[in-house]
Amino acid sequence: MHPDAKTRFSDRVENYVKYRPGYPSALAGLFTGKPPLKIADIASGTGLFTEVLLRAGHEVFGVEPNSAMREAGEDYLREFSRFHSVNGGAEATGLPEKTFDYVTAAQAFHWFDPLAARAEFLRILKPAGRAAIIWNNRETKSEFGKAYENFLNTMSIDYAKVRAEPSRSEASKRTFFGPAGWELHCFDNKQVLDWTSLWGRYQSTSYSPKAGDAKLFEAERELKAIFDRFSHGGNVEIIYASEVYLGRPS
Repeated sequence: MHPDAKTRFSDRVENYVKYRPGYPSALAGLFTGKPPLKIADIASGTGLFTEVLLRAGHEVFGVEPNSAMREAGEDYLREFSRFHSVNGGAEATGLPEKTFDYVTAAQAFHWFDPLAARAEFLRILKPAGRAAIIWNNRETKSEFGKAYENFLNTMSIDYAKVRAEPSRSEASKRTFFGPAGWELHCFDNKQVLDWTSLWGRYQSTSYSPKAGDAKLFEAERELKAIFDRFSHGGNVEIIYASEVYLGRPS
């Protein structure tokens, strides 16, 4: 885990809210049972995945350790009476035991200590409760996808290190879920971005150079050249596979 995992998005919140991809509403169909289910959404951030669960009628406790992200999520989800904001982390949620039908973590599991998170999730889940680990995985095979991936590798601070986090590995998921394993569900997802949105999308990441860093100006020039090369009608598309690993840690 990065030592700054719980603070490194503090200065990215505005761009995160505006430019990060959401999640297909179809994901909510994986959470079986009559609404409202009780769901703990861990590292809920600005509420992008939490919103999917709330719109499906569930009661959601969004657990977020970063105060700036948590406050943005509270503002974004203020219309939902079944949303509860909690100051906590994956390894110590502060939630009551044996309470939740599901525990979810979207685009965040690689920041967790898998063994400590597993123990905490099992503590707060009901005896038949399940966990869902969700990622928006960006495609890197198209010409634009390859160019953007190469850009991230060359112009970012620690992109390669983040991508190589052990928590993303099959071994880590096996450690977390145990011998019972998981079900994998995949959904199509995409963003259509103009230049301002693509630049904001990059700046929402934890590995983009910070404001004032000379490398940020170089990155803007390089990414604009990629945008100009691949855009059609003033936009580019980023294609994702929204992947859900669903199972009962055991």
